[in-house]
Amino acid sequence: MMFCMLKAMFLQLKTYAFGFSELIFDQIKEKFSLFGESNL
Repeated sequence: MMFCMLKAMFLQLKTYAFGFSELIFDQIKEKFSLFGESNL
């Protein structure tokens, strides 16, 4: 029972972390593209 709960929490955390990193990566890409355009 306890193990199942921990496993579910871990999976939820993993998907959350993945979504969070995707969001940050998108923001970084956006900043870099804006930076590159301003250099031109």
